[in-house]
Amino acid sequence: SAELVCRPGYPCTLPFTPSDLHPQLDNDMSIREASLRTLQEVGEALIHAPDHRKALFWVSPGVPVNFAEAGAAVLAVGTGKGMMEHEAQGQLASEVPDLFRRLQRANVAVYPIDPDGVNGLAPYVQGRLNNVGSLRWPDKNPVDSAGHTPVGTVPIIMDLAHFVADLDLDFLEATAANTGGRAIVNTDDFETGIAEIFRETGSYYLVGYQATQPGSGKLHRLSVKVDRPDAEVRTRSSVYESDAKADAKAAKVSPVVAAISGVLPASGLPMQVTLAPFASVGPSGATVAIVLGLSHPASRDRVSGTVDLQTSAFTVAGDARGNEYQTAHVTLMAGGPTETAKYEVLSHIDLNPGRYQLRLAAHSSLENRTGSVFADVDVPDFANAAVSLSGVLLESSPALTAAPPEALASLVPIIPTAERTFDPRDRVSAFLRVYEGGKTLPVPVTLTIHLVDLNGTVVMDREDAISAESVGATTRSADEHISLPIGQLKAGEYLLTIEAALGKTTARRDVRFSVK
Repeated sequence: SAELVCRPGYPCTLPFTPSDLHPQLDNDMSIREASLRTLQEVGEALIHAPDHRKALFWVSPGVPVNFAEAGAAVLAVGTGKGMMEHEAQGQLASEVPDLFRRLQRANVAVYPIDPDGVNGLAPYVQGRLNNVGSLRWPDKNPVDSAGHTPVGTVPIIMDLAHFVADLDLDFLEATAANTGGRAIVNTDDFETGIAEIFRETGSYYLVGYQATQPGSGKLHRLSVKVDRPDAEVRTRSSVYESDAKADAKAAKVSPVVAAISGVLPASGLPMQVTLAPFASVGPSGATVAIVLGLSHPASRDRVSGTVDLQTSAFTVAGDARGNEYQTAHVTLMAGGPTETAKYEVLSHIDLNPGRYQLRLAAHSSLENRTGSVFADVDVPDFANAAVSLSGVLLESSPALTAAPPEALASLVPIIPTAERTFDPRDRVSAFLRVYEGGKTLPVPVTLTIHLVDLNGTVVMDREDAISAESVGATTRSADEHISLPIGQLKAGEYLLTIEAALGKTTARRDVRFSVK
């Protein structure tokens, strides 16, 4: 609270409250709300991540939620910024319990770090208050409505600055306490605190107990005591019972949507993915071929089912750039009881040139399980780059079951595989497409192919010349098939590098694989 110095003989009362000055102090209420909602969304997203403990480092000066102001009574006739500020504080305060509930359900320990150091935001707030007109008395002998004359404004400014700054720190410390984290505040020594956080998160105990009122959503205080006097127990300070309404709402969300929306990929259905961009004749200019590798415990009988695949594309800024849906009907032949049947789902998505993150989520009816995988892809500007390469696809024989087998038939002449570990008896080849952009006549392109092992030893080195005549006049591209000498390779890991050169312009693709 601010302390007002008054003339001797007069009671010291404030002619205003901190909330009266708040609109002039900070007009960034929308930013505060955004900060709070960001934490809420992180908590909601992490609920769908694997059920281990998660640590969230939150670098922020905090959110000044004034619970006293939010709960204070105001006249219904109040208008203007003061009234709106009061209502906004009430809204922020009402959202805090839901924030803590989400973070606890996600098993997230929040570790706030205040980058402002000692005294937090107080020096900044004090500088702002120095410029607030309502704190500068215009008269030499001002008197307030009660006849009191305030003397000196500096103590008011300093106290009010600390009052506002303390709201930020209180929120940081409350967030840490309610989630089992540790707040690094009011210090310039960040290294020590961060080292403590890493020590804490290096090991932990998981303690469970039976809920007393399951489904009520009520808050309970929580404390954990141990019989070691030298041990410090750090855990969340409260716990919410499960909320039946919230659980019912979450159950309505499609498992594929939940898997694709998480901060981390969902591990319920193991998968691997290969992405390869190619030029297309559509308005986007490019199509990304998708090969999703899945597996299923082999059965003594033939099994059939469907795989629902959703692919969502996002720019580096997080903007959505399209969705594709694919339902693949899969039939797996009978196998031995200890074998794993591998199969693949083929799909594609049209995109403009640029860098994207593709999020793929699949639900398999064969096992009633859902998983997701995230991968980045660079889509070249095939139409304008002097020379560019498509992604590299591998084809293997014998081939895995792929569905639907015709999904990429109009794009590439092979049925690719996402498999990257091969048996020496497999016949494996790489396929890619070389493009010449622009509108000039095609010219010869030199293609260099290197294959090296884990030690950097070159096991294949060759150069292919792509003549101008082999570059299609309409597609301005040429297909390249490269047979890999799998049967001649020792067991281990390998890197295939393909580089195209046209004058001083080059384009390169790399593919890793291993031989059993």
